[in-house]
Amino acid sequence: MLAYKCMAVLFIVGIVQAVPAPGRGALVGCCNTNDDCLLNECCVSFTAHRGKRAIGKCKNTNFTDGHCMKLGNKKSSCLVDNNIFQNIYQLSCPCASGLTCRGNGVRVIPQGETGECVRGY
Repeated sequence: MLAYKCMAVLFIVGIVQAVPAPGRGALVGCCNTNDDCLLNECCVSFTAHRGKRAIGKCKNTNFTDGHCMKLGNKKSSCLVDNNIFQNIYQLSCPCASGLTCRGNGVRVIPQGETGECVRGY
């Protein structure tokens, strides 16, 4: 009986170890938090409405909540009120460090005001 319990535990441990970590191996580009992405990227949720190109480079959505996207560079488009919930962005990445999203007055529903990443705004 003890042998069967040991085999069951080893089997379960083997299955758990077979699931790759987000951001690595088969799940490269996938994430559950910003920590799973590269330094110049953030984690963006699969569940927020973003249109046809929502999946990005992460093809396996079974084990993760989002995909890694690049932070906004100078002159990149951005959202003024970019929402983050439980360390995962809901719509897109914010501007990179040292840049701010300057609104252009154009509102896209449901995302809100769009803008451009600028330095020192």
